[in-house]
Amino acid sequence: MTSWACTGVLGVPPLLRDAQAATAKTGAYLPATRENYLKLADERKRCCDVLEVWFPRTVDNENGGFRSNFARDWTPLARGDGKFSVFQGRMTWIALQVAMRRPELKEQFLAIVNQGVNYMSDVM
Repeated sequence: MTSWACTGVLGVPPLLRDAQAATAKTGAYLPATRENYLKLADERKRCCDVLEVWFPRTVDNENGGFRSNFARDWTPLARGDGKFSVFQGRMTWIALQVAMRRPELKEQFLAIVNQGVNYMSDVM
């Protein structure tokens, strides 16, 4: 069976599931129509846009920085593993990229960037 790149947390999107089923039954793909391409592009965008999964869930407003330990249902775990500089830097960089590339989210994500930078410079 065909392997799809955007699975995981959000599961297999409906159009991709239909494509998998059609391919398995007939060996043919969904028709190459404008409508199917637009649906696929929309599903791919929703599937690969995982900002809602990570932000603001990872932002630690109590202790600063970002949480990195979660249960399978995305509830924060109270582990004593600490906060690692690579993860803190990565989340700060991602928030900065969002602020630069998504104008509608700029203000929200600049606050997150500031929190990450402050945590790394003051605590780490």
